[in-house]
Amino acid sequence: MRKKLSVILSLVMALQLILAAAPVFAEGETENEGIYTAPESPAVTYNMNLDWKYYSTGGDYAIPDVIAGEVDGTVDANGKHFYETDFDDASWETVSIPHAVNGDNAFMNAITDAGGGYKREVLLYRKTFTIPETAADGKVFFELEGIRQAAYVWVNGRELGYYEAGITAFGFDITDYVTPGEEAVIAICEDGTTARGTTGRIPFETVPGEPWGSSYTPDNYKTTVGEGAFFQWNTKDFNEAQIGLVYDAYLHVTGDVYQTFPLYNNLKTTGNYIYATDFNIRENKATINVQAEVRNESGTDGEYTLDVAVVDHEGKAAYEFSSKAVTVAAASDAGVVYKTAVEEDAYSADKLDAVTILEDPELIADADKRPTVSDDGDAITYGIQAGDPTPVVSGSYPTEDENGNPIKYYSDAECENETSDMGAAVMYRVQYTAATEHNEIGKTEVNTPDVTYITASYDADDVRFWSTEDPYLYTVYMILRDADGNAVDVKSEETGFRKVTYDRNGGGIQINDKAVWLTGYAQRATNEWAVIGSATDWLNDYDMKLMKENNANFIRWMHVAPKPSQVRSTDKYGIAIVCPAGDKEGTAPCGRQWTQRVEAMRDAMIYYRNSPSIIFWETGNSPMGMQGKAEEMAAMRDKLDPYGMRFIGARSTRDASELDYEYNYAGTMYGNYADAAIEAMGKNGIYGPIMETEYARDEAPRRVWDDYSPPDYDYVNKWLGDGAKKDDGYDVWDHTQEDATIANVKEYADNYYARRANGGTGIYSAAAMMVWSDSNMHGRNSGTENSRTSGRVDPVRQTKQMYYGTQAAQSKEAAVRIIGHWSYPEVSEDTYNYFERVRDGSNHYWTYTDNVLKRDPTTKTVYVIGSSSVDHVELYRTDGEEMTLIGTDNDAESTFIYQFDDVDVTQGDGVVAIAYDARNTEVARHQIDRTYDAVSVRLTPVTSPDGWKADGADIAYFDVEVIDENGNVCALNYDKINFKYEGEGEFLGGYNSGMGSGCFQNTMESEGLSNYFGGAKDGVSTIGKDYVYAENGTNRVFVKSTRNAGAFTLTASMDIAGMMPVSVTIESQAVETEGGLTTEMPSTWDPGVAPPPVTSDVPPMNVLGQKTELAWGDFVTVEEIDTTVYYTTTLNGEVLDVHPQSRAGINNMIFGPLVQIFDALKAAGAEFDYTYSDTASPAELAMTVGGHTYRFIEGQNLLYIDGYDQSNSELTEDMPVIEDGVMIGQINSMISKIPGVSHEIDRKNLSFDITYTAE
Repeated sequence: MRKKLSVILSLVMALQLILAAAPVFAEGETENEGIYTAPESPAVTYNMNLDWKYYSTGGDYAIPDVIAGEVDGTVDANGKHFYETDFDDASWETVSIPHAVNGDNAFMNAITDAGGGYKREVLLYRKTFTIPETAADGKVFFELEGIRQAAYVWVNGRELGYYEAGITAFGFDITDYVTPGEEAVIAICEDGTTARGTTGRIPFETVPGEPWGSSYTPDNYKTTVGEGAFFQWNTKDFNEAQIGLVYDAYLHVTGDVYQTFPLYNNLKTTGNYIYATDFNIRENKATINVQAEVRNESGTDGEYTLDVAVVDHEGKAAYEFSSKAVTVAAASDAGVVYKTAVEEDAYSADKLDAVTILEDPELIADADKRPTVSDDGDAITYGIQAGDPTPVVSGSYPTEDENGNPIKYYSDAECENETSDMGAAVMYRVQYTAATEHNEIGKTEVNTPDVTYITASYDADDVRFWSTEDPYLYTVYMILRDADGNAVDVKSEETGFRKVTYDRNGGGIQINDKAVWLTGYAQRATNEWAVIGSATDWLNDYDMKLMKENNANFIRWMHVAPKPSQVRSTDKYGIAIVCPAGDKEGTAPCGRQWTQRVEAMRDAMIYYRNSPSIIFWETGNSPMGMQGKAEEMAAMRDKLDPYGMRFIGARSTRDASELDYEYNYAGTMYGNYADAAIEAMGKNGIYGPIMETEYARDEAPRRVWDDYSPPDYDYVNKWLGDGAKKDDGYDVWDHTQEDATIANVKEYADNYYARRANGGTGIYSAAAMMVWSDSNMHGRNSGTENSRTSGRVDPVRQTKQMYYGTQAAQSKEAAVRIIGHWSYPEVSEDTYNYFERVRDGSNHYWTYTDNVLKRDPTTKTVYVIGSSSVDHVELYRTDGEEMTLIGTDNDAESTFIYQFDDVDVTQGDGVVAIAYDARNTEVARHQIDRTYDAVSVRLTPVTSPDGWKADGADIAYFDVEVIDENGNVCALNYDKINFKYEGEGEFLGGYNSGMGSGCFQNTMESEGLSNYFGGAKDGVSTIGKDYVYAENGTNRVFVKSTRNAGAFTLTASMDIAGMMPVSVTIESQAVETEGGLTTEMPSTWDPGVAPPPVTSDVPPMNVLGQKTELAWGDFVTVEEIDTTVYYTTTLNGEVLDVHPQSRAGINNMIFGPLVQIFDALKAAGAEFDYTYSDTASPAELAMTVGGHTYRFIEGQNLLYIDGYDQSNSELTEDMPVIEDGVMIGQINSMISKIPGVSHEIDRKNLSFDITYTAE
């Protein structure tokens, strides 16, 4: 009988830790002395996350059919519908929030361009709860912090309302739907269906007044139902469908006079606004302001005062102040309930930008393209089907209106119809608009019910300001008092106070008058995990903690607003973020799709404007395309967030008209358009930050160290070749972790760090790598991987070498990191062998042969990453206590990369890198030890600092390490780890990367290979299984709590002779509810508060009557460095004289002057035709060959095939642009279609070589 090693995490040990960390108080001092206590009031917030009933319809049924009971399971045996109070839900599953429906099926299939496979269906939820008696004379509100994508809500069988935008939190006033002291039932029908990669239903927006969910396409745009518009961001490739109730739910009880909630959907209120003004950073002074939005539903006018207590992290009131008494009139619309926040006239001609147009048949020669005027003379359509986006704008069309204002004509290519994003064959509406008319602000409204605003302000001293280095948060209590001094409502909110400015000649973005270099990651807001799908609140905190430890301080969330829990995390961990509205990609749409986006921006601003970590509002993932749209977004910011000091802008903006407002910014993509954006800002005289939005897209799985590591001494994949475009079923990248890490650091150093505003050439204020964690969306290695492996961590947040490389490069302190391991085997017949790969005309990808080649580990290059403060690095081999110098690198490549060539990595017990500063003083070191055979498994359980909650949704994870006799992780172990478990917990399993052996197309090719592809052996995912495979000696498994508190024991074992099983036991803590509610909130992982930063001892300067201002702009010389990598273009060995010169772009694709290359190919005899039109904007290049027509349109990163249907197009790496009057585009996308044409990219000699052979 085997012995079992058991580790028990006891409450006694935990208590010892708590007591050890407890503060020691002086005699006579008590722990609670000076602690602020908020007064009691009717206001209470309850956690509603626990104990929901859940049912999946199993399909993408139309919402009207679900509501009507025409779908199985929606009506019980007694004929009761799922939303009725007495519906029998006994057979439904009991779940708690977060309930991630796709937690157990995402990351299991190949990661296609459109994203991995998972459920997209209609889900039903019910919750029974008892309204507290305290609500008898007050108000009751239900809040859900988000949904993906739509929620239709009933309370006690009555229609309450719906929310379909899927962007921000929403809530309802349910006061009149419930009775205090009695049970109530809330029912939610969630529509989790999305566009992209489906043949079925895609939801559109419900036209106000129409039946819920009545607009949709049942068959991916073959037909449509209803008149509603498609939400541009409801697509799984850019916005993964982690459906289910995965956002926190709350019940708010207040009195009948209360401070409102920032829930424009569907309360139409904006909540309280907390902000600071009149900053004096040097003296730590600022004016703290609180504007409370108060609603009086008591029926009687009254005098009310706002008291404010600003409480520090020790719980002590730092500042207390009050407003003047204000008369709050009784609301004339008390009790109003909004079924939707979408205005009733949202689909009117005025709101859809349609304006009167001169109808003159002579203007358009083709009668089929003649404008058609509706009965009211406003809404008009072209008689043009999808496939002809360019209207005729010649002839006698006027250029000015009757008032002399310029008129601009918008084609579909510039301004998409609300359904054209998915390529529907629709009628396009004419955009004939005077600029002043289009620029008019106010089409998207902020129409609050009857409210009164009360403002309290205080000139505060000794303010500890929030920054990315010191993310100090205060808790602001806002107490509403009546004329008798009674507290009728109390709210609290954590926030920080900071000053944000931009100084072009003073280091770019400044936070609290200090230049800040923002560096980090572009992460899709879904922020999905493998195994668990959506993270609990404390795991979101853990995620941001891990990112901050990576020395990142910046996230560009894409392409919808982040979750509230994510924003709370970035507030407290000091990570500056971009908060978008809602977008996918492409020029901003018109009509209802545009106002949908503005509404999404409005809702996000209202909900998040008190969050100090939000520094940027993003209006789109592409330029707005029109001045009026950019100005409308900026005006919305100025209206809702006038004191937030937040920049607003979009990716790839480079037109002066779209940057003509204060606090602007422009985003680049792989460095494109930075100079154009700066030039555009210069025209306006208003400069703002330049941000790189998404670079470093290289993909590399965590499991593959380098080309010298077993089992294959190679990254086994289906590589298409250097510079290939993405193709589902094949791989674009052939990177190991070593390759990707060096590429990441080099790109960061050369293209952005060297060009940063506060130390480089004065351009960039922020730069974001793509992505933070391996993603279930938009992958380019779909032949081999089940995720997009561009992350610095894998999908369960295990760190990769890419993490450690960027950690060192981004460090402000001295840091050094060796890339890789030091456990290389000895050279033998069985080691360092790999199979040759070839590619000839018959192979689509580089195919393995049976020819065995051998690598030489005695001449391997070892890479070390050192931070910017490192001057030189020495590399030593260790042998016992002895250290032998391998070499010294005194000259880092690309600022951070130290390279040691011809190293015998098979020798020694380990390796040490020692970093020195310019004075030759050691400032950092990193050591890696050689590891040996596995002897045991180490299990380390991790829960939130609050403990593991028995709430039915809380997650604990176990880090699993295969260790040798020295306790070191076996770097080259990939063996199977088996698990047994018992007790109160649901074992969810773990994750392994890769697709298994099934990815090869024939057995001849795979014979002799390990078929390793990570732990997914034979294409079987380990998610939900009772085993995982080690990757580089480690893995991670998860367990979800039940509703019963108790012990859970996990036992791990391996099929290795002599190895004993290892067990760990953890215990969950009971979470009690009363009437289905609890005041115990979800667990978090809050950072400790560091001592305040050392302040300058230089006294503030006094004003002496006159001052001399030095114009730094006249003295600072900015050296513009062109970091573009240019390529020579050849055709059949002859250099082509093309201008502009071809160059490397996104993902190392080659972009060049297409028309000139086409002309050279035709002169060589290639058979194809093309047309190029640049007389109208946007320019268009169309090539006809082999019975198909392929089109590039300026400003759109799509290659259209036979028309303009986006669903029949190929996504390119960047948009064609016009430079010096010439269209520059992705060359290989077009020329690969021409018979007889092939190409190769010579990275060494920087040559793009085209070959034409007549067929």
